[in-house]
Amino acid sequence: MKGLDTSIANIRRGYFNQAKETKKQVDWIDEINRDGKKISVLRRFYPIYMEGEFTNMIGYGVNVSELKNLQKILDQSQYENELILKSALDGVVMIDNNWTVTYWNPEAENIFGWKASEVMGNNLSLIIFPKIENVNYDIRDYFNKNSVQFETKKTFEFNAVTKKNNEISIDLTIVSLEDQGFKTKFIVFVRDISTRKVKEKQIRFQNELLVKQNRELEQFNFITSHDLQEPLLTLIGYSNLLKDDYEDKLDDEGKLFLEFISNSAGRMRALISGLLEYNRIVKNKETLTCDLNDLMVEVLDDLHASILETRASISYIKLPIINCYPVFLDHCFKI
Repeated sequence: MKGLDTSIANIRRGYFNQAKETKKQVDWIDEINRDGKKISVLRRFYPIYMEGEFTNMIGYGVNVSELKNLQKILDQSQYENELILKSALDGVVMIDNNWTVTYWNPEAENIFGWKASEVMGNNLSLIIFPKIENVNYDIRDYFNKNSVQFETKKTFEFNAVTKKNNEISIDLTIVSLEDQGFKTKFIVFVRDISTRKVKEKQIRFQNELLVKQNRELEQFNFITSHDLQEPLLTLIGYSNLLKDDYEDKLDDEGKLFLEFISNSAGRMRALISGLLEYNRIVKNKETLTCDLNDLMVEVLDDLHASILETRASISYIKLPIINCYPVFLDHCFKI
């Protein structure tokens, strides 16, 4: 051996003897350093027997370094994909043509409570979908009947059951793998939407309650506004009678007070009419052209007593003419 390391030769001699004794070929890979590079060589011993007697051994080697590198890349890629699937926020389930589970990620465990070891090799539709009495229910039938929608990768909503037999709502999307070489034929993405469905139900209930309350409020508003018309009409009537029959008996201050009463009653009637009109307003109702300067004069007349009492000073510059609902703008100015 010229003083060289004999370990490689001894290993090869072992493979040689193994092939000779078993009468079967033996494969192994040698890792060789050549010119500073690591090279992988696939070795093979194939024994030849003639009439039961060993005659010779065929041995050869093939450089598989590129293949080994490719395998490492594929292994790394598979490892990274596995990490992605395990860390996904959605439940990820893989199934074959018979809906047999071939993969079950941790989020699927969180959603349904079943461990991967408990569901692998079992039928998905029989695991997570509820059994309906007297009905032969199989989720596979649904997708067979809706194959067009299925191919568009739409998301479907279903009720499902957990390991503890609790019913939950889920979004379910199935993606088909067209490559027939895969054992996995479909990837199923699952998301638990139970909390969202509960909130949607609460919102619907609140909206229905709000519509009912608004309807009752509108009815109350209409009745109240209508009832206020009667005493107000009486006030206006007697004010007009007082003006017609006794105006000549009133001094200037009395006539001024009577005019305040009459004007305020008229504006009060307009406000009540506006309140009634509010119940009839729809989005496509046309607005009116209103000179805000004239509207401001009416507002200041209505607030005359309060302005005197509080000694307030009201000032404004020339206001524009706009399209609006005058009654609502009147309320806005008074607030």
